Amino acid sequence: MFRDGSLFVTLTYTFQSSFDSRSCVAASHLRGTWRITGGTGRYAGATGSGTFSGPNNAYYTPTASGCSSNQYLQVTMFSYRGTVTVAQPAAPKR
Repeated sequence: MFRDGSLFVTLTYTFQSSFDSRSCVAASHLRGTWRITGGTGRYAGATGSGTFSGPNNAYYTPTASGCSSNQYLQVTMFSYRGTVTVAQPAAPKR
């Protein structure tokens, strides 16, 4: 959500993941496409699409009995490429 409205985006992706039970880290890498499916306010009528990729890792808390999913940190850093077009506001009528 932005100050002047919102964009709605759909992601389609594939991923590879692994889990290290000693460090309690779940490592994933996502790759896919994004498409603007709508908008509100200043972004109503916006269009656009592109690609993205990057890591999406979860760091769980190690415990005596394994890894706790009650407390964890998730870090996501995607790189997006593509084009977004936002309609220009109509000129005021005279």
